Amino acid sequence: FTTLLYTIKFEMSTSIFLFLSLLSPLPSLLINSHGSTFFTCRYQLVTQPLTRDAARDTCARRGGHLAAIRTEEENNEVMSLLAAAGNLATGGVTEGAEKEGARNEGAGGMAWIGLVKDRRGYHWEHGDKLTAFSGLQDRSAKRGSKFLITSSGTWSGFKGQALAAPYVCSLPRDFMLIQQSMTRSSGEKACKDQGLHLARITTRHLGLKAGRQFVESLGDKMWVWVDGQRRTNATEWTWSDGTPVPERFTWQKVIKKPRTDPRREVQYVALNRYSGRVMAHHGAFFLPTLCQCDVSAAEADTTLI
Repeated sequence: FTTLLYTIKFEMSTSIFLFLSLLSPLPSLLINSHGSTFFTCRYQLVTQPLTRDAARDTCARRGGHLAAIRTEEENNEVMSLLAAAGNLATGGVTEGAEKEGARNEGAGGMAWIGLVKDRRGYHWEHGDKLTAFSGLQDRSAKRGSKFLITSSGTWSGFKGQALAAPYVCSLPRDFMLIQQSMTRSSGEKACKDQGLHLARITTRHLGLKAGRQFVESLGDKMWVWVDGQRRTNATEWTWSDGTPVPERFTWQKVIKKPRTDPRREVQYVALNRYSGRVMAHHGAFFLPTLCQCDVSAAEADTTLI
């Protein structure tokens, strides 16, 4: 039983951003959403139902592949996406389904993933073998089966082409947004609580790229917190972990040193989502926060079986 600790208002015409706190067994997880798409740093759930082959091809066109799930953490992450999507994550049976043995109730609360069973046995379609973790309830699926993940985290096989369902792509992202406005220190903590860190915007091009990803979600909000800080009387900018910001980063030349104000001992960096430029801000301002993903740093045991 999953309880949402935040009230979620779904507006399909605009981006919606969810900061979900889910009770056991799902971990607290930052989920962003836009229309029919829900995503984390690692995965993207699309609630628009497609057949298995169409879902595979769509993931490939976007630069990814149908989701490979190697750990319990990753399985919980996909379950959280299904929980966030709620009633939007439903599929159906296309014409000819009964001939192929599909159940009439369709794919409610299920989504295609990249697992298949063929003459090679069970494996992820893009090439990886199964790891020590598995969501299979049994290993009696017929050869030729393709698999969906259910809302309970188990993997269910289906053989045929007639089932249309939501689908999950493995499609890593650069950034995640915390839409709620907060102080700079609170924004940094919120990123860390998700295993992320403040976004490091090193060029205007990267700033524009980040701004475009979330332009519809921010409404009239122009600025978001990103990484970078310095004391008012200092000349050197540092990242939030204390390491120096390399001189080659062009944004340092854009920020002009403001007048010394003893009430503002530290200056912090905020990104203008329209121009891709950054500016020094007082940390007490309330702004949304841009976090940076680093999926590789959080990989768990992926022992092959």
